[in-house]
Amino acid sequence: MDPHYKRMGVVRVKVEEGRLVTIEDSLVSTYQELFDYIKAQERAVNEDYQLCSVSGEPLDLRAPVEPTPAGEVLSLKWKAFAVTIKDAEDLRTVKGSDHLVVGALKERFIQETGKSLGDLSYLGRRLEDGDMLMDSGVKEGALLVGKIRVSVVDDKCGLSTEVLATDFLTVKELKRLYSQTSRRTFNENASFFYKGQPLDNDQTLYALGIGDEARCLYENPAYTVFVLEEHHEAGSGKPFSVADHYTVGQLKQLYSTETRQALQAGDKLIFEMEQLDDDSMLYRCGLKQGCEVRLKLQDASKTIVYECGGERLLERGWISKHCRLRIRCQT
Repeated sequence: MDPHYKRMGVVRVKVEEGRLVTIEDSLVSTYQELFDYIKAQERAVNEDYQLCSVSGEPLDLRAPVEPTPAGEVLSLKWKAFAVTIKDAEDLRTVKGSDHLVVGALKERFIQETGKSLGDLSYLGRRLEDGDMLMDSGVKEGALLVGKIRVSVVDDKCGLSTEVLATDFLTVKELKRLYSQTSRRTFNENASFFYKGQPLDNDQTLYALGIGDEARCLYENPAYTVFVLEEHHEAGSGKPFSVADHYTVGQLKQLYSTETRQALQAGDKLIFEMEQLDDDSMLYRCGLKQGCEVRLKLQDASKTIVYECGGERLLERGWISKHCRLRIRCQT
Protein backbone atom coordinates (compact mmCIF):
# COMPACT_ATOMS: atom_id res chain seq x y z
CA MET A 1 0.00 0.00 0.00
CA ASP A 2 1.22 3.46 -0.87
CA PRO A 3 2.56 5.02 2.35
CA HIS A 4 1.11 8.39 1.20
CA TYR A 5 -2.36 6.90 0.79
CA LYS A 6 -4.98 8.47 3.08
CA ARG A 7 -8.16 6.60 3.83
CA MET A 8 -11.21 8.66 2.88
CA GLY A 9 -13.33 9.86 5.77
CA VAL A 10 -15.80 12.60 6.66
CA VAL A 11 -15.87 15.37 9.19
CA ARG A 12 -19.21 16.33 10.74
CA VAL A 13 -19.73 19.69 12.45
CA LYS A 14 -22.85 20.81 14.27
CA VAL A 15 -23.68 24.43 13.49
CA GLU A 16 -26.55 26.70 14.49
CA GLU A 17 -29.99 25.21 15.15
CA GLY A 18 -28.44 21.73 15.37
CA ARG A 19 -27.81 21.40 11.64
CA LEU A 20 -24.87 19.26 10.51
CA VAL A 21 -22.24 20.26 8.00
CA THR A 22 -20.52 17.24 6.48
CA ILE A 23 -17.35 17.40 4.40
CA GLU A 24 -14.87 14.84 3.14
CA ASP A 25 -11.64 15.18 5.05
CA SER A 26 -9.71 15.00 1.78
CA LEU A 27 -11.04 18.46 0.85
CA VAL A 28 -9.42 20.21 3.81
CA SER A 29 -6.04 19.60 5.36
CA THR A 30 -6.23 21.64 8.59
CA TYR A 31 -8.96 22.69 10.97
CA GLN A 32 -8.37 26.27 9.84
CA GLU A 33 -9.37 25.26 6.33
CA LEU A 34 -12.38 23.43 7.74
CA PHE A 35 -13.39 26.53 9.71
CA ASP A 36 -12.99 28.74 6.61
CA TYR A 37 -15.16 26.31 4.64
CA ILE A 38 -17.90 26.49 7.27
CA LYS A 39 -17.76 30.30 7.33
CA ALA A 40 -18.21 30.33 3.56
CA GLN A 41 -21.25 28.06 3.84
CA GLU A 42 -22.84 29.59 6.94
CA ARG A 43 -23.33 33.36 6.74
CA ALA A 44 -23.91 33.69 10.48
CA VAL A 45 -20.54 32.12 11.35
CA ASN A 46 -17.61 34.50 11.84
CA GLU A 47 -14.52 34.93 14.00
CA ASP A 48 -16.73 35.04 17.08
CA TYR A 49 -17.05 31.25 16.88
CA GLN A 50 -14.67 28.52 17.97
CA LEU A 51 -14.34 25.12 16.36
CA CYS A 52 -14.41 22.54 19.15
CA SER A 53 -13.68 18.84 19.45
CA VAL A 54 -16.25 16.14 20.20
CA SER A 55 -15.49 16.71 23.89
CA GLY A 56 -16.15 20.45 23.58
CA GLU A 57 -12.52 21.63 23.80
CA PRO A 58 -11.27 24.31 21.37
CA LEU A 59 -9.29 22.79 18.50
CA ASP A 60 -5.88 23.96 17.36
CA LEU A 61 -6.73 25.34 13.93
CA ARG A 62 -3.19 24.58 12.71
CA ALA A 63 -3.62 20.85 13.39
CA PRO A 64 -4.42 18.39 10.56
CA VAL A 65 -8.02 17.34 10.17
CA GLU A 66 -9.05 13.92 11.49
CA PRO A 67 -12.27 12.14 10.46
CA THR A 68 -14.90 12.22 13.19
CA PRO A 69 -15.87 8.79 14.59
CA ALA A 70 -19.30 7.46 13.71
CA GLY A 71 -22.04 9.05 15.82
CA GLU A 72 -19.82 11.90 16.97
CA VAL A 73 -19.59 15.49 15.74
CA LEU A 74 -17.46 18.57 16.15
CA SER A 75 -19.20 21.74 17.26
CA LEU A 76 -19.07 25.49 16.95
CA LYS A 77 -19.21 27.56 20.10
CA TRP A 78 -20.08 31.24 20.19
CA LYS A 79 -17.43 33.29 22.01
CA ALA A 80 -20.04 35.44 23.70
CA PHE A 81 -19.79 37.89 26.57
CA ALA A 82 -22.41 39.59 28.71
CA VAL A 83 -23.40 43.23 28.35
CA THR A 84 -26.13 45.11 30.20
CA ILE A 85 -28.69 47.30 28.46
CA LYS A 86 -30.58 49.87 30.53
CA ASP A 87 -33.54 51.55 28.87
CA ALA A 88 -35.43 53.75 31.35
CA GLU A 89 -36.81 51.29 33.92
CA ASP A 90 -35.87 48.19 31.90
CA LEU A 91 -32.58 46.51 32.77
CA ARG A 92 -31.49 43.37 30.93
CA THR A 93 -28.26 41.40 30.46
CA VAL A 94 -27.83 40.11 26.91
CA LYS A 95 -25.11 38.20 25.08
CA GLY A 96 -22.86 39.88 22.57
CA SER A 97 -19.61 39.25 20.76
CA ASP A 98 -16.85 41.22 19.09
CA HIS A 99 -18.21 41.07 15.54
CA LEU A 100 -21.87 41.40 16.48
CA VAL A 101 -23.33 44.69 15.28
CA VAL A 102 -25.26 47.00 17.59
CA GLY A 103 -28.48 46.48 15.62
CA ALA A 104 -28.32 42.71 16.20
CA LEU A 105 -27.68 43.25 19.91
CA LYS A 106 -30.76 45.48 20.09
CA GLU A 107 -32.79 42.75 18.40
CA ARG A 108 -31.75 40.32 21.13
CA PHE A 109 -32.98 42.78 23.76
CA ILE A 110 -36.29 43.25 21.93
CA GLN A 111 -36.82 39.49 21.59
CA GLU A 112 -36.16 38.94 25.30
CA THR A 113 -38.21 41.86 26.64
CA GLY A 114 -40.89 42.24 23.98
CA LYS A 115 -40.29 46.00 24.12
CA SER A 116 -39.01 48.46 21.54
CA LEU A 117 -35.55 49.96 21.85
CA GLY A 118 -34.26 53.20 20.37
CA ASP A 119 -30.75 54.60 20.24
CA LEU A 120 -28.07 53.18 22.51
CA SER A 121 -24.96 54.86 23.87
CA TYR A 122 -21.76 53.66 25.48
CA LEU A 123 -19.82 56.01 27.75
CA GLY A 124 -21.87 58.89 26.39
CA ARG A 125 -21.25 58.12 22.71
CA ARG A 126 -24.11 57.25 20.40
CA LEU A 127 -23.83 53.79 18.83
CA GLU A 128 -24.88 53.28 15.23
CA ASP A 129 -26.79 50.11 14.38
CA GLY A 130 -24.11 49.01 11.91
CA ASP A 131 -21.20 49.40 14.36
CA MET A 132 -19.52 46.20 15.57
CA LEU A 133 -19.20 45.94 19.33
CA MET A 134 -15.41 45.60 19.23
CA ASP A 135 -15.12 48.80 17.15
CA SER A 136 -17.21 50.61 19.74
CA GLY A 137 -15.07 49.41 22.64
CA VAL A 138 -17.91 47.31 24.06
CA LYS A 139 -16.57 44.39 26.08
CA GLU A 140 -17.59 42.01 28.83
CA GLY A 141 -19.61 43.80 31.51
CA ALA A 142 -20.22 46.99 29.49
CA LEU A 143 -23.31 49.06 30.27
CA LEU A 144 -25.21 50.36 27.24
CA VAL A 145 -27.76 53.09 27.87
CA GLY A 146 -30.98 53.74 26.00
CA LYS A 147 -33.56 56.22 27.28
CA ILE A 148 -32.96 58.07 30.54
CA ARG A 149 -35.70 59.74 32.58
CA VAL A 150 -35.01 63.37 33.44
CA SER A 151 -37.45 65.32 35.62
CA VAL A 152 -37.56 68.98 34.64
CA VAL A 153 -39.05 71.23 37.33
CA ASP A 154 -40.32 74.79 36.83
CA ASP A 155 -41.09 75.98 40.36
CA LYS A 156 -42.61 79.32 39.31
CA CYS A 157 -45.12 77.68 36.98
CA GLY A 158 -45.67 74.75 39.34
CA LEU A 159 -44.66 72.22 36.67
CA SER A 160 -42.78 68.93 36.88
CA THR A 161 -42.32 67.13 33.56
CA GLU A 162 -40.60 63.79 32.92
CA VAL A 163 -38.59 63.86 29.72
CA LEU A 164 -37.32 60.70 28.03
CA ALA A 165 -33.88 61.64 26.72
CA THR A 166 -30.55 60.04 25.80
CA ASP A 167 -27.31 60.84 27.58
CA PHE A 168 -25.53 61.94 24.39
CA LEU A 169 -27.94 64.88 23.96
CA THR A 170 -26.65 68.38 24.62
CA VAL A 171 -28.37 70.66 27.12
CA LYS A 172 -29.73 72.71 24.22
CA GLU A 173 -31.24 69.57 22.70
CA LEU A 174 -32.73 68.66 26.08
CA LYS A 175 -34.35 72.12 26.23
CA ARG A 176 -35.93 71.55 22.82
CA LEU A 177 -37.13 68.07 23.82
CA TYR A 178 -38.55 69.48 27.06
CA SER A 179 -40.40 72.18 25.10
CA GLN A 180 -41.97 69.52 22.88
CA THR A 181 -42.89 67.28 25.81
CA SER A 182 -44.41 70.07 27.92
CA ARG A 183 -45.89 71.87 24.88
CA ARG A 184 -44.01 75.03 25.74
CA THR A 185 -42.45 77.48 23.33
CA PHE A 186 -38.76 76.72 22.85
CA ASN A 187 -36.47 79.39 24.29
CA GLU A 188 -32.75 78.91 23.79
CA ASN A 189 -32.08 81.50 26.51
CA ALA A 190 -33.92 79.53 29.18
CA SER A 191 -31.64 78.08 31.87
CA PHE A 192 -31.27 74.55 33.19
CA PHE A 193 -29.75 73.87 36.59
CA TYR A 194 -28.46 70.59 37.98
CA LYS A 195 -27.43 70.27 41.61
CA GLY A 196 -27.55 74.04 41.87
CA GLN A 197 -25.22 74.68 38.94
CA PRO A 198 -26.22 76.29 35.61
CA LEU A 199 -25.70 74.03 32.60
CA ASP A 200 -23.77 74.89 29.44
CA ASN A 201 -25.90 74.53 26.29
CA ASP A 202 -23.15 72.69 24.42
CA GLN A 203 -22.32 70.08 27.08
CA THR A 204 -23.80 66.58 26.83
CA LEU A 205 -25.86 65.11 29.64
CA TYR A 206 -23.29 62.34 30.05
CA ALA A 207 -20.45 64.84 30.47
CA LEU A 208 -22.47 66.65 33.14
CA GLY A 209 -23.21 63.45 35.04
CA ILE A 210 -26.94 63.60 34.26
CA GLY A 211 -28.30 60.07 34.12
CA ASP A 212 -31.53 58.18 34.68
CA GLU A 213 -33.92 59.75 37.22
CA ALA A 214 -31.92 62.99 37.40
CA ARG A 215 -33.75 66.18 38.41
CA CYS A 216 -33.11 69.52 36.68
CA LEU A 217 -34.55 72.96 37.37
CA TYR A 218 -35.85 75.13 34.53
CA GLU A 219 -35.95 78.91 34.53
CA ASN A 220 -37.18 81.04 31.66
CA PRO A 221 -36.05 84.70 31.85
CA ALA A 222 -38.42 87.63 31.53
CA TYR A 223 -39.32 88.62 27.99
CA THR A 224 -41.18 91.39 26.19
CA VAL A 225 -44.59 91.13 24.54
CA PHE A 226 -46.59 93.88 22.87
CA VAL A 227 -50.24 94.71 23.41
CA LEU A 228 -52.28 96.78 20.96
CA GLU A 229 -55.97 97.41 20.55
CA GLU A 230 -57.81 95.34 18.02
CA HIS A 231 -57.92 97.80 15.12
CA HIS A 232 -54.49 99.38 15.59
CA GLU A 233 -51.72 98.76 13.09
CA ALA A 234 -49.24 95.93 13.71
CA GLY A 235 -46.05 97.15 15.30
CA SER A 236 -47.76 99.90 17.28
CA GLY A 237 -48.25 97.89 20.47
CA LYS A 238 -47.05 98.87 23.91
CA PRO A 239 -44.20 96.74 25.31
CA PHE A 240 -44.56 94.85 28.58
CA SER A 241 -41.99 92.78 30.45
CA VAL A 242 -43.58 89.48 31.50
CA ALA A 243 -42.65 85.97 32.64
CA ASP A 244 -44.03 82.53 31.86
CA HIS A 245 -45.92 82.27 35.14
CA TYR A 246 -47.84 85.54 34.62
CA THR A 247 -51.51 85.05 33.83
CA VAL A 248 -53.39 86.69 30.99
CA GLY A 249 -55.32 88.63 33.64
CA GLN A 250 -52.05 90.03 35.02
CA LEU A 251 -50.99 91.12 31.54
CA LYS A 252 -54.32 92.91 31.15
CA GLN A 253 -53.72 94.61 34.50
CA LEU A 254 -50.27 95.77 33.34
CA TYR A 255 -51.89 97.25 30.25
CA SER A 256 -54.63 98.90 32.29
CA THR A 257 -52.11 100.45 34.68
CA GLU A 258 -49.84 101.69 31.89
CA THR A 259 -52.66 103.18 29.79
CA ARG A 260 -54.80 104.30 32.76
CA GLN A 261 -57.67 102.55 31.09
CA ALA A 262 -59.93 100.34 33.17
CA LEU A 263 -60.68 97.04 31.45
CA GLN A 264 -63.80 95.01 31.93
CA ALA A 265 -64.18 91.24 32.27
CA GLY A 266 -65.53 91.14 28.74
CA ASP A 267 -62.39 92.73 27.29
CA LYS A 268 -60.21 89.95 25.92
CA LEU A 269 -56.67 89.46 24.69
CA ILE A 270 -56.30 87.68 21.34
CA PHE A 271 -53.21 85.79 20.18
CA GLU A 272 -52.98 84.01 16.84
CA MET A 273 -56.76 84.27 16.37
CA GLU A 274 -57.41 82.60 19.74
CA GLN A 275 -59.12 84.32 22.65
CA LEU A 276 -57.03 83.92 25.82
CA ASP A 277 -58.54 82.93 29.13
CA ASP A 278 -57.74 85.37 31.94
CA ASP A 279 -56.61 82.56 34.28
CA SER A 280 -54.19 80.93 31.82
CA MET A 281 -50.45 81.33 32.36
CA LEU A 282 -48.66 82.95 29.45
CA TYR A 283 -46.52 79.88 28.74
CA ARG A 284 -49.70 77.91 28.09
CA CYS A 285 -50.72 80.49 25.50
CA GLY A 286 -47.47 80.08 23.55
CA LEU A 287 -46.27 83.62 24.18
CA LYS A 288 -42.57 84.37 23.81
CA GLN A 289 -40.18 87.23 23.18
CA GLY A 290 -41.57 89.77 20.69
CA CYS A 291 -45.08 88.34 20.41
CA GLU A 292 -47.89 90.77 19.65
CA VAL A 293 -51.22 90.42 21.45
CA ARG A 294 -54.37 92.27 20.45
CA LEU A 295 -56.89 93.68 22.89
CA LYS A 296 -60.51 93.22 21.88
CA LEU A 297 -62.77 95.56 23.81
CA GLN A 298 -66.22 94.49 24.79
CA ASP A 299 -68.92 95.59 22.32
CA ALA A 300 -70.60 98.68 23.76
CA SER A 301 -73.97 97.35 22.66
CA LYS A 302 -73.55 94.46 25.08
CA THR A 303 -72.72 96.54 28.13
CA ILE A 304 -75.16 97.31 30.92
CA VAL A 305 -77.65 100.08 30.28
CA TYR A 306 -78.53 102.44 33.11
CA GLU A 307 -81.12 105.19 33.31
CA CYS A 308 -80.62 108.39 35.21
CA GLY A 309 -83.50 110.84 35.28
CA GLY A 310 -85.00 109.28 32.20
CA GLU A 311 -81.74 109.40 30.11
CA ARG A 312 -80.24 106.05 29.05
CA LEU A 313 -76.45 105.70 29.57
CA LEU A 314 -73.90 103.04 28.64
CA GLU A 315 -71.76 102.35 31.66
CA ARG A 316 -68.33 100.78 30.94
CA GLY A 317 -66.55 102.01 34.04
CA TRP A 318 -64.19 104.17 31.98
CA ILE A 319 -64.25 106.85 29.33
CA SER A 320 -61.95 106.43 26.38
CA LYS A 321 -60.56 109.29 24.34
CA HIS A 322 -62.91 108.24 21.54
CA CYS A 323 -66.08 108.56 23.67
CA ARG A 324 -67.96 111.56 24.99
CA LEU A 325 -70.60 110.92 27.64
CA ARG A 326 -72.90 113.56 29.06
CA ILE A 327 -74.63 112.74 32.34
CA ARG A 328 -77.73 114.71 33.16
CA CYS A 329 -79.68 113.89 36.25
CA GLN A 330 -83.18 115.15 36.96
CA THR A 331 -84.44 115.38 40.47
